[in-house]
Amino acid sequence: MEHDKPTPGEQPNAETKPSVHNRPVPRLPHERDESASSQRGPDQEVVRQAARDIENGLEDTGTGPVLDATHRRLFPEDEDRTED
Repeated sequence: MEHDKPTPGEQPNAETKPSVHNRPVPRLPHERDESASSQRGPDQEVVRQAARDIENGLEDTGTGPVLDATHRRLFPEDEDRTED
């Protein structure tokens, strides 16, 4: 089986399109769930609003900073470790 190589600068198609005898067939559930075309990127307006909030001095009210501080307080020995 011979595959065409993409030319330099050309993006290869990452779509998963199952076929049987060169005829398209429906994707199986796990193929739909994991395919690139079924994934949704972040809502750009939400990202822009978050950037405006930070520029205007608003603080992150998520649980991340609180949990990070609690972890550092409870497990100070983890500070010496580096992430791999």
